Amino acid sequence: MPEVITVGATRKDVFNIYNLSSRGPATYYKDIFIDKPNTFAPGEDIPGINHKGEKVKKSGSSVSTAIVTGFISLLLSTNNNLNNPK
Repeated sequence: MPEVITVGATRKDVFNIYNLSSRGPATYYKDIFIDKPNTFAPGEDIPGINHKGEKVKKSGSSVSTAIVTGFISLLLSTNNNLNNPK
């Protein structure tokens, strides 16, 4: 789906892709390839809290996606002129 934003993870130095992150391209339909991921965010040893309330470090594109989602949410909440064209 070309309209989906995909997120890759970078290493701590942010200049290299995290070893478990996707590098694309993605197959859209049969032989149609789309450059994915669309963007990257930090994804190695990100501080977090586990289900027991303990401090942990998390890695991967799941963490990167949460960072990008939060950024986009804040951006949209502060600018009413931005929207998702249909």
